[in-house]
Amino acid sequence: MAVFLLVFMVAVIMLIEYLRYLRNRPEARDTGEQASSRSVDHVEGLAMPSGLAFHPMHTWARAEDAQVAVVGIDDFARRLVGEIDHVVLPVTNVEVENGQGCTLLRSGERVAPVGSPLEGEIVAVNHELLENPELISTDPYGKGWLYKIRSWRLAEQLGNLLGGGVARNWMELSAQRLRSSLGGPLGEVAQDGGELLEYFGKNLPCTEWVKLVRDHLGTEALECK
Repeated sequence: MAVFLLVFMVAVIMLIEYLRYLRNRPEARDTGEQASSRSVDHVEGLAMPSGLAFHPMHTWARAEDAQVAVVGIDDFARRLVGEIDHVVLPVTNVEVENGQGCTLLRSGERVAPVGSPLEGEIVAVNHELLENPELISTDPYGKGWLYKIRSWRLAEQLGNLLGGGVARNWMELSAQRLRSSLGGPLGEVAQDGGELLEYFGKNLPCTEWVKLVRDHLGTEALECK
């Protein structure tokens, strides 16, 4: 009987540990390549896939595991920057601050820094972008991801970003702010129905573009011609 009880107790302990592992295990690894399987909502014509946390300066983050997140730019940012033909990615093993402009995106003769949505250590970058920077423009939520960042406070930081209905309202307000800042009708930046053009930023004069980068991306454009 004593042996039976001992075996039973060991089995119960193993079951408890297994259930605890299932509850606390990190999310399945999910870099940009799997993003196409996510449901995609649209706000003012701007794509917003599910399962992402958005930063007010138009970047997004998604947990890859308990401490590492994948980072990229959103649909608004890529339309504002334009067709990206060159990217300067951050250096790995370097700490960055929330909002720090650690990535440079070039579209023709216009260059805009993009801030990090999280604080932490850069642990990987998307090397494919060095040869194919256009992926940021064509697939910003998928193969166009920028880098991965490690944070010991990842869950807390992601919780401080925007998601769900809050993110939808914010994106709608961003489009409204754009209309307001341009002084009424969107004109050259919108198509019929008021939705933003694919790359509306390229239709704007430099002074207006630089201002929008500052207001919406929270950074100072480095070049505009």
